[in-house]
Amino acid sequence: MTGDGRWRPGARTHYDVLDVPFDAEPELIRRAYRAAAVQLHPDRNAEDQDAATMRMSRLNAAWAVLGDPDQKRAYDRELFGDVDQPDELDGFRFDADDLQSAIHSPRFRVGVAAILLVVLLVIFVFTAYAGAGAPTRP
Repeated sequence: MTGDGRWRPGARTHYDVLDVPFDAEPELIRRAYRAAAVQLHPDRNAEDQDAATMRMSRLNAAWAVLGDPDQKRAYDRELFGDVDQPDELDGFRFDADDLQSAIHSPRFRVGVAAILLVVLLVIFVFTAYAGAGAPTRP
């Protein structure tokens, strides 16, 4: 992670420890933890107890965070900023609160003003052009 708490590519996360994607369902996370726990447990790796214990403690820490929905949400917020869980629509959830904040943002207002300006300019040019060829009354 960077100094501001953001995830940087290449950093090892709990998702890397469990070898699951960031948008993994809870069932996939649970299955990945159980499979890794069976494989990495110190009782199964008697030749190097210290390394096995270290790997198992990392695995348990990842499961403690990703296995709990509230802790997972807080961890994701720490990694990615103040963004909710990814959704089907291009990775971001969009709801009524997002729409309200988008409408009241300066970027939205500048965009709408630019569109209105272009529309008014087109209307002005069209009426000026159409008015030039219109017959005049005596």
